[in-house]
Amino acid sequence: MDMKVQEVKLDGNKRRYLLLDDKGIPIITVAKYLKYLDNGEKSPNTQKTYCFLNYILNILAK
Repeated sequence: MDMKVQEVKLDGNKRRYLLLDDKGIPIITVAKYLKYLDNGEKSPNTQKTYCFLNYILNILAK
């Protein structure tokens, strides 16, 4: 499965990140955890790093 990390720009110059599958659909388990990080006021860089880490782990798992 091919994936990509997508940056989403929000109002107020805020950024969020999603991990998308090969059809452009967010991977739900990752999206839920990113929402948890966001609610805990973790930095956007933490969220971005988590997305890329999951992306890399998926590649290594193949």
